Amino acid sequence: MSPLTAIEAPPVRRSARLLWLGLALLLVVQYALFRHHVRTEVAWAYPPLYDQTSYLTEAYDTHERIKDRGLAEGLRETFVERPLPNGVLFNPEANALFAVLGVSRLSALTVNFLHLALLEAVVPWTLWRLTGRRGVALLGLGLLLTASSPTFVGGGGLTDFRLDFSAYCLFGVFCCLLLRTRGFASLGWSLALGAAGAACVLSRFITSAYVGVLLTLCGVGLGAGVLLARSRQARRDRLARLGRLLLCGALLLTLCSPFIWLNGAAIRAYYARHVRGDEYRVRQQELGVNDAWFRLTYYPWAIRTVHAGTRFVQAAECTLAGAALIAFLGLPLRLRRTGGGNVALGAVLLDATRQALRRWWAAASARPAIPAWLGPVAMLGLCVAVPVAVLTADPAPSVLVGGIVVPPLAVGLALCAGGLAGQLSDRPPLPRLFAALAVAAAAAGVACQVQRLRRPGVFAHRHADVRQVMRLHETLVGYSDRQGWRTPGLCADFVCDAALATVPRILAYERDGAVLNVRQIAPADIMEAPTAALMEERIRQSDFVILMTREPEAPTQLSPSFFPYPFNVAARRVRPDLIAYCEANLDRLERVNAFGGEFTLYARRTAAAARP
Repeated sequence: MSPLTAIEAPPVRRSARLLWLGLALLLVVQYALFRHHVRTEVAWAYPPLYDQTSYLTEAYDTHERIKDRGLAEGLRETFVERPLPNGVLFNPEANALFAVLGVSRLSALTVNFLHLALLEAVVPWTLWRLTGRRGVALLGLGLLLTASSPTFVGGGGLTDFRLDFSAYCLFGVFCCLLLRTRGFASLGWSLALGAAGAACVLSRFITSAYVGVLLTLCGVGLGAGVLLARSRQARRDRLARLGRLLLCGALLLTLCSPFIWLNGAAIRAYYARHVRGDEYRVRQQELGVNDAWFRLTYYPWAIRTVHAGTRFVQAAECTLAGAALIAFLGLPLRLRRTGGGNVALGAVLLDATRQALRRWWAAASARPAIPAWLGPVAMLGLCVAVPVAVLTADPAPSVLVGGIVVPPLAVGLALCAGGLAGQLSDRPPLPRLFAALAVAAAAAGVACQVQRLRRPGVFAHRHADVRQVMRLHETLVGYSDRQGWRTPGLCADFVCDAALATVPRILAYERDGAVLNVRQIAPADIMEAPTAALMEERIRQSDFVILMTREPEAPTQLSPSFFPYPFNVAARRVRPDLIAYCEANLDRLERVNAFGGEFTLYARRTAAAARP
């Protein structure tokens, strides 16, 4: 059987209603925990990390444009007039939920939950339709739920409004549908695969490399099959499959090409920074990637430790060990079915050894049969290897993106366990024992989800510090409102979430529905090394200035100076001059102590303002 051809599922004789009822109950419980977690641990604070604040700001801005100018004009300005270098699907999805649920952080993050719900439905459904075994379907879902990526606290997870999580889910759906086509034997599923691939690419443009390479490899395999076919019927069948693959690719290109063409310049500029200049070296130093070997092994390490996590690895090991045990215990049953009768265990093992020796001897002169389930597993192996290879080729690594391979990894392990335990044959041994193994895996997955969604959020242990930073930005928002400033400029002397102009914009919009378009005057680039004269010029162009008037003694990851970007290093040298300039020429509005340091907010003087 071709590696591109999925296994033929035996007829499904029993209803899967219980499986889907359990999945629906799981999603209800998950959403309740998710909603509570967002309200108590996430939405009270400003959103951490630059990308999340940028995407939230874009989503809220789009909602305002749609309100003011109508749906068509608002979307046209968003997608045609504004460069979008990473993806275009996330923004309209969020605004569709804003129209139904209202504008809030919870509504925005519900986009992530809906993607997760889709993935959690597609994974067991694919395994069930592929194998006809509910145990295998339940096992795949359980392994997926034990992985850290869906709910890990930090950037790129369920409660982080950015493209990585939606790409994680949609790429998993694409991989499942790739199996569902059964080697492009079905026109309908081939077109569905093209639509899923387009959704994945439009959600995050970098996934076009994964999807494109995988479809190209499928085309190469089918083309080789055409050339090596031994009969006219086989050649005709493989040509038909190749035609369906081309239709799948044509649909994908038709849906994606307009958006990639419109944003081509922005995409090229964004990824050019990954290979030119010195920024990628700074990113490598930030993650501790110091040599070629570490760079080659970085993503396997990140997938193993960050995205899959210890629970996933333990669940996979227990699952495969359990499948091997079931295969061993089921050996006497298989021997009895082939005429072995009721024999002692020692005789069974002796007979099994003799049969194995005969098979090994025969393999020298005859090609052994390849289990049908190895074909889909090989395809899923490519779904893991291709993204890892593409990401490794990028010289600017990121700890957030490796999780995209976890769904195909979970599905592949479930198929391996089912095949190893003999559950994919017409007469599987010990099916109840395998069902118990699948139930145990699913229970472990549900327990992992509940535990992760009930643990404290990313800011839980720095609550007082975050409140102080928010007080700084709330003062900025209130002063802007009193002065009638709708587009104030903000200058800061450090690179950190606490100094982003998007933070007061988000706080003003989420709390009061006010549109405050704060502009970031500085820092404009982490690679910039400004002089005192340049920073003073930026201050004169700004309406507000945030200075670190006392540095933390022990910087941490949440501290404003946790990594020495070139901007931070240069600004630190000229900081005394900047403090003296601001004290002499600006009005001091607020001073707070947070993250072990002191931060001061200044505002430009107006005619009505009195000097402090």
